[in-house]
Amino acid sequence: MGIGKKEEMMRHEFSRKIVIKFLPPIFLLLAGYCLIGCALFKPTPASIVVARSGTLMDDGKLFVYLDGKQINKKQPIGKGQTRSFPITNGNHRIWVKVDSLESDKIQFTAENDTVNFIVSTERVGGSKILLIERNANVPQ
Repeated sequence: MGIGKKEEMMRHEFSRKIVIKFLPPIFLLLAGYCLIGCALFKPTPASIVVARSGTLMDDGKLFVYLDGKQINKKQPIGKGQTRSFPITNGNHRIWVKVDSLESDKIQFTAENDTVNFIVSTERVGGSKILLIERNANVPQ
């Protein structure tokens, strides 16, 4: 009986040494795998591109509103300019303002892609209307 306990204690000690020796590298490998895996499967963020038509009659700065918040306070869009803005994936509502002109609101969905909008003005009678429209080459 004494030999069995001694053998069991030796096995236990051997197992403990093996665990102590190999456990840290295993944790490092698992942590590295998790970090690399998280980086590889990180979803691509969505973005919007707003292009201001070069023939836009207004000289004022164009401001973009997304879901009720102005997203380009420090980057107004001048005549003929284009700006890109990162956004979260999902459903959004966008509209633009130039001076006192405000466009209609457009509902759109962004899923890991770039959604393009073109802004222009149109004269109807004696007044101007601000238009924002999606590029035809982007799926609705």
